[in-house]
Amino acid sequence: MPEWLNTLLSLIAGSMLAMVSGWVNDRRATARDQQARAEERRDCLRLRRDDFQREALIKLQDTAMRLARCAGAANHQDVMAFRKTGKWQKQMLSEDLDEQFRLQTAEMVLLATRIRDEKARNLAGEFREQCAEVGFAKSENAAERTLITMSQRLTELHERSGQLIRELDDAQG
Repeated sequence: MPEWLNTLLSLIAGSMLAMVSGWVNDRRATARDQQARAEERRDCLRLRRDDFQREALIKLQDTAMRLARCAGAANHQDVMAFRKTGKWQKQMLSEDLDEQFRLQTAEMVLLATRIRDEKARNLAGEFREQCAEVGFAKSENAAERTLITMSQRLTELHERSGQLIRELDDAQG
């Protein structure tokens, strides 16, 4: 075989090997880039979910406080009427208080459905039910007991929400 043919074949073989090697390297780089982008998208989605969850928990705590104030105000109206009449009866709430009670209850339902944690959702539901029961109490003592239970649920709900918020913050930190 002439030397020029051997050189030509070596050149062609070397070029082909370089092309194959480049192609393999490009495929690997593309796969790494795709994997990095997919991981970045997952991280971004997790951060958005965590931010959404944190905001929902914070709003749930605020709404629970407003609903507790509504329940307390409703009970106060019942107590004042009881002191005037000597008879415990279900009083009609003032229009403003009735609307606030309705809005805060609806907000609690909405926010609770957004919470991933089952225990927090259950506490929110129990708290909401206790708030409603305050207005349906058969006596002043029954209303006081319900207010105490409602306050306990509110504390438990705030503690659980706070714990979940801290866990979300720790996961991001």
